[in-house]
Amino acid sequence: MSKTPFKIDEIGLEDGWTDIIQKARQGLGWSLRQAAEAAGLAFETLEHWESGGGAPATDQLAALAKALRLDPVKLARLQAGGWLPLPRSASAQGAVRFLVLTGHMGSYPVHGYLLFREGAPDAVLIDTAYEPQYALNAVLQTRLMLRWIVLTHCHRDHMEGASFLKAQTGARVAVPREECPAYRAHHRESPDLAIAPDDMIDVGPGFSLRALSTPGHTAGGTSYLVEGVCCVGDALFAGSTGRSMSPQGYTTLLHSLRTRVLSLPPDTVLFPGHGPLTTVAEELKHNPFFPAW
Repeated sequence: MSKTPFKIDEIGLEDGWTDIIQKARQGLGWSLRQAAEAAGLAFETLEHWESGGGAPATDQLAALAKALRLDPVKLARLQAGGWLPLPRSASAQGAVRFLVLTGHMGSYPVHGYLLFREGAPDAVLIDTAYEPQYALNAVLQTRLMLRWIVLTHCHRDHMEGASFLKAQTGARVAVPREECPAYRAHHRESPDLAIAPDDMIDVGPGFSLRALSTPGHTAGGTSYLVEGVCCVGDALFAGSTGRSMSPQGYTTLLHSLRTRVLSLPPDTVLFPGHGPLTTVAEELKHNPFFPAW
């Protein structure tokens, strides 16, 4: 495990502009050649960009963005390095208190979030951050009672150690219904609760999570809303989205994010599985996957 304290405000964006164009291209089911032709570019030029080489002229980037159905102004701003989400408190949002737990799968950082209310012992862990000892240490140090371990989806970096944490704390495990087969295959046991869209998970008195169905990165991807906070897992990153499993998944992901997450109040803080915290307002203003038109 990393021995360096993690500061959420210091992390950069999960995706650069080349990651974004690749995700959009693959989401549309296009080859490099198809995308290049649609944008009026040479195949070798787009291949070079996606490999991390060179930078496009303004008109080239605009043509590519339009071909990939991205917002050209937002993409140009990200390509120029002109935006990061505003720094925000790494301990509180309204009545909700939280700890950001960041483990590493190899060298790749992944976040989990321990949520609780001031003065109350009940806590919920959203995703395990791959290295569950971080979450266990946080629970022990804060003297909280971990009631639930709730997963956004069942990729290994988000669910590793869930059964260990359950055994150590007595918490119950809740998993989106469509993700349960993957959970059982990895942990060799069933979760305590299969979550359906719009389910409410009661953590403690006056403290509940609402499940928002946000599939597309995975079949059962789910976000969780509580008091001005939405934990989105890998559905959304600051300035980007998660990688979709198919062109159909890409369409589903963008629709679910637009209708269920970006329709929330603008000051809702979004907690992603990777990268910095962001808000609905910042994503509507800066995320190129959601054009202004």
